[in-house]
Amino acid sequence: MRRLAISILLTWSSSLFAQTWSGSGPHRPATESYLSHVGTIIFDTLGTELNKHPERLSGKVKVALRLDRGGHVQVQKVLSSNSNQWVQDTTLRIVRTVKLPAMPKQVVAEQSHDWVDFQAEWSFERNLPKPAAYAYQTQTSELARQPIMSELAKCPAHGGAISMKAVFEIDQLGRAHVIQVLSKPSNHCLEEAVRRALNRTKFPPPSKKVLDELGTPRVHAEAELGIR
Repeated sequence: MRRLAISILLTWSSSLFAQTWSGSGPHRPATESYLSHVGTIIFDTLGTELNKHPERLSGKVKVALRLDRGGHVQVQKVLSSNSNQWVQDTTLRIVRTVKLPAMPKQVVAEQSHDWVDFQAEWSFERNLPKPAAYAYQTQTSELARQPIMSELAKCPAHGGAISMKAVFEIDQLGRAHVIQVLSKPSNHCLEEAVRRALNRTKFPPPSKKVLDELGTPRVHAEAELGIR
């Protein structure tokens, strides 16, 4: 029987991360997946830079980008900011220099052209104590652990250690909305197992106090897993 050594760490973000892309029409799974990946890369890169000066964090910033087929930013614009010039300037610098993946062929096919528009908005606040959110984190971490382990055990044996990261949100009804699951080295079976486990887990609805502490309509969470 294959042995699993799994460590799960769920971390909560105090920043609102909401992304939308322009246009309307039918569901475009490849485009949505690509833009979600792009948003996560920008968010992680921007967060690392902004966290160097937490005392200067405040307000919100919204950007509009146009990405070409190679993943290069052709158009960038700050649509709004709460008069925090440092956050605005830092955001523009990041979106101009961040390395983004090329657009997959499936996205080009869905868009019917070789570019795609992306909009994202982030709000920031200082890292104040969040006792209710911390208690919710502890509770939901335990709830997620067993379903994830059960699903991972169904995948074929693999050689070597694998690190995984899942990004998801818990809405006000306690439902998980999985944004992204990545593994290194890549393992599709394990990624889908984590996705199934999170989608099937019944989380308790976050209380108003938890959402007030986080300042978000949903609880943004990241699960890091080490498997060997």
